[in-house]
Amino acid sequence: MRFRMPSFLLLALSLAAQGPSGPWRTFHTEHYRIHHPDDPAFAAFAREVAGRIEGFHAAVGQAVGHAAPGPIDVLVRDPVGEANGMAYPLLGRPHVELWRTPPEADSPLAHNRGWEELLVVHELVHIHHLTWPQERPSLADRLFYRLTGPVLRKSPRWVIEGYATLLEGRLTGRGRPHGAYRAAVIRQWALEGKLPTYEAVSGGGGFLGDSMAYLVGSAHLEWLEGRNPEDPEILQKLWRRLADARHRGFDTCFQATFGLAPRDAYDRWRAEVTHDALLLERRLKAENLLREGQGFARLRGMATDLAVSPDGTKLLARVLDPQRPGLWVWDLTKPAEGPKTKAGELPDRAPEFLSATPRWTQARRNGRLPRRAWWSGPATITYELRRADAQGMLQPAYRTWDLATGQDRPGGAPPKVEAGPIQRQEVEGIWNLVKASPEGQATPLTRVRSAAWLPAPTPDGKAVFFLMLRAQGCEVRRLDLAEPPLETRAWPGTDPLVPGAVQRPADGPSRLEPAVPVAPSTPYRLRDTHRTALRSGALGGPAASSLQLGVGGSDLLGRLNWFALGALGEARGPRGAGAGLAYRGWALEPSLQVFHLLERPSRQDFAPVAGLDRIRRGAEVAVSYLDRSDDPFLLRLSLAHERVKPWKTPGPATDRTFGGLQMGFQDRFSRGERWGLTLSGLVSGGWGWTEGTFWRLSREAVAVQIHNPFQRITLRAQEGRLEGRPGPLDRFHLGGMAGSLEPESLGWTRLEQSALPAFLQTGTRFRSLRGELGQEVRAYVQRAEVWTPGEARPGAVRVLGVEVDPSPLLSQDIVRRILGPTRLVLGVHRPLDGLMKDRTVATVQWSLML
Repeated sequence: MRFRMPSFLLLALSLAAQGPSGPWRTFHTEHYRIHHPDDPAFAAFAREVAGRIEGFHAAVGQAVGHAAPGPIDVLVRDPVGEANGMAYPLLGRPHVELWRTPPEADSPLAHNRGWEELLVVHELVHIHHLTWPQERPSLADRLFYRLTGPVLRKSPRWVIEGYATLLEGRLTGRGRPHGAYRAAVIRQWALEGKLPTYEAVSGGGGFLGDSMAYLVGSAHLEWLEGRNPEDPEILQKLWRRLADARHRGFDTCFQATFGLAPRDAYDRWRAEVTHDALLLERRLKAENLLREGQGFARLRGMATDLAVSPDGTKLLARVLDPQRPGLWVWDLTKPAEGPKTKAGELPDRAPEFLSATPRWTQARRNGRLPRRAWWSGPATITYELRRADAQGMLQPAYRTWDLATGQDRPGGAPPKVEAGPIQRQEVEGIWNLVKASPEGQATPLTRVRSAAWLPAPTPDGKAVFFLMLRAQGCEVRRLDLAEPPLETRAWPGTDPLVPGAVQRPADGPSRLEPAVPVAPSTPYRLRDTHRTALRSGALGGPAASSLQLGVGGSDLLGRLNWFALGALGEARGPRGAGAGLAYRGWALEPSLQVFHLLERPSRQDFAPVAGLDRIRRGAEVAVSYLDRSDDPFLLRLSLAHERVKPWKTPGPATDRTFGGLQMGFQDRFSRGERWGLTLSGLVSGGWGWTEGTFWRLSREAVAVQIHNPFQRITLRAQEGRLEGRPGPLDRFHLGGMAGSLEPESLGWTRLEQSALPAFLQTGTRFRSLRGELGQEVRAYVQRAEVWTPGEARPGAVRVLGVEVDPSPLLSQDIVRRILGPTRLVLGVHRPLDGLMKDRTVATVQWSLML
């Protein structure tokens, strides 16, 4: 915490969003433990997974050529109400996370026999594939690669995701390799000359750029297998070469397996796929088989929720534009404008798409994007806006947007809508629009090259708007329903060079065993998923030079976190030991921390302070409550006691007791993507007793983050005061930084500035102003001072600096599981005043948090 908002919420918000304090249960199988919230919907999903996962385990292990040993933990969650899953293939501690919400009907993931089947198979391929062990590991492997296997370290992303997608299709008989969506993407990107380069296929940005590793990667691996039909285990041989004792890189192993370099192989695949796509397009045009409607609007991203208003005058879409995503509404009564030409100028060629600019837009609200929108009246749109509850789970809330007034008010849940006669249907392996009769007959309406979906008919039945896939985004197109019906004719055969790429292959049989009965679930146990590992930290700067080493542990849900550290360092310290434990299995989260420290500010290189060298021993108990909603709130009550003994100087030990209360909040205000404001506050106060004397402490901190299109700007202000009869050990002091061993409330008297030596200024009042430009890498300027009223007031100290703070990376679950809850800040600073003026100071602050 250390009074740096909004980072005081980073740890808690990074914990399992399903709520570690809620009741959880576990299904046990031979190789797996499936953990789920104690809720009927989660229990049903987890039971289905448990009944089939051992069959998946055997099938995936046989296909990959390696099976990870158990037990493997599987965490069932649903934090954002979307279809997804993650695999964490750490050697010795792999685990999987499954999100139970099934995919939408128009998702490429929807082509499945069951969401849990597709999801679990894909993630288990990652676990078994990427934990392939190193053959005859070297000393470097044992020291530096204890948690990651050679296949994971060496393989590019297109191989990792492409292989899991390939086996997802091969084992289930469906999935993305058998779906119309993958073929549509590859076909259309090839037609437009937009197939990604070898480097970009692993994730090169742009429209659907992150999907290319799955879609293109799986198709390319199929092609590589198809070039070597005599060797059905050729991919397994690639994995063996990556893991063998020769320690060769990916490119070398790839060429040793397939006989050509990976870039050359991929370029050849691109050439053959482009040939197949162009040949198919030429034959379609020659036989006059295309009907793609008239262009209305070209979008730069995906779109959903296409619908015409009840009065037929407006068109709605939820557009995921990279610059301004949100709800877009076009006025259909206003004709689109073409290019304007002045008298005497040569007229330009008429564009395919006229300027169809939306008249109304509804952007992101306080960081949340509107979704699932529908017309609730001729000029009103109701949409879903998800907000996090106290446990961090996103829950639907509904808002109604009045286009006439621009006002937004609470709305109701969506009504049940029957499917109309115009529907999306797969025709010849391609998504197209058809008109279904009451008797079940389907009359084709479109025949497109890529994919057509989301029909939005006009109320008068004369036309239908729909989406069509393009390589740079979706197109909104309009089809006149008065056109004569299409002939029912088969697509021309092309004898493709790459079967299954530009035209989807037929579904295959499932190779997976059916579900088997499973034993009833049992309550979640900490010991099942608890892991103990090495923990470390470091402090480096004018006030501290210390390395902390020890052990710590946590469980999969983040209920229990603990550490035990010893600190070594130079004379100024701190040196000593400490241990801490926090439990988040209840709504009120208790913690305990004990410590024994030697601090010697008299040995600082700059501004040594005599009389404050001391041995500190003590403990802190605390209880916290955190509301993890969109407007998070923190409440923390603590009680700490320490005994301070002078180091190598005569004098009695001093007993200090401090009880503190801390409250924090964070609110975000924004409209759209480019501008916004986040307000954070932290108020701390408490009462202390030092050798029978009473004193009071209060400090307030506020931070304002200004989100803008350029660089994030943060303004911070802090102020504190002491009242009563505080002793020398109780006074505020400027300089230094917090480490892992000192309990939080006992550090409230420190005004942190890592570029300055400790105790540079002391007093009963402090004030600090700080401005920052940037976030993970930020430049800052700070002005700080500590003084005592009635005494000579020292001048304020100003510091310029640059800091690197990878908090978003360190708060990720995988990093937290390996390193523990960690804060790391690296800095280079330049004080402008006082003793440290014009010195360049480098600092490191690496500390563990409970």
